[in-house]
Amino acid sequence: MPKEPKTPQEKKLLELKKDYFTFSRDPHAFRKTWKRKKVLANQEYRRKSAELFAHVTPGASAEDVELVVGDVTTSHLQKGIARTKLIKWGTVSLGEKIKAKLEKREQTVGRRANRHRLMDAITASAVTTLGSLEENQLTDVVRRIALLLRGGDPMEWARLYQSSDPLDRAIFFVERLSRGDSYYVDALRRNPKLCHSFQRWRDKANRILAKLRRPHERKLEQKVAAAKKIKALRRAKAKDE
Repeated sequence: MPKEPKTPQEKKLLELKKDYFTFSRDPHAFRKTWKRKKVLANQEYRRKSAELFAHVTPGASAEDVELVVGDVTTSHLQKGIARTKLIKWGTVSLGEKIKAKLEKREQTVGRRANRHRLMDAITASAVTTLGSLEENQLTDVVRRIALLLRGGDPMEWARLYQSSDPLDRAIFFVERLSRGDSYYVDALRRNPKLCHSFQRWRDKANRILAKLRRPHERKLEQKVAAAKKIKALRRAKAKDE
């Protein structure tokens, strides 16, 4: 009796129940490889069966068939006719995959807006903290930031990363901003008022940093001048000799 044709709704429900999809980079590859595996398994099954009954030729007499059947034991039949069992792993039905994707989409709704709100709050807190520093505190903070940007101590960076102190968070903010972290840069750009306040603070910090570097630069210049003077004296002494 011929099968009744399925309606489009029945075909769609059947498609949703087929476990043909994976969450890999190429989710449709399984549909191709699974068919190939079944073809190879069937070919192996037919080859073993043909080898087992190779001496049974068409038109053989009943006596020859009885002799062949006597030689073929039950174990031979089990080994020759047993099909290779194919196992599917890591596959899901189309319905399960659609459900998982919808759940993931619901979880990601508003993620960017929440991140923006968090980064805006961090930026506002950091800029406010930096702007409220007194002269001595500001000098110390500028010195710490300069040391951190030169490499500094990795343990200090880890401590700042985990710290909840507003001043430590402000120093970490400046470090991330100087490294070009896009989250911090975008958060500062979204608020022109905070961006202007931070630029004024940065100009002030650069002036303090230049003031801190002057003694070291002066010592370095004196050292270079002394080395040149000693070198010139040695050359003059060598000429006199």
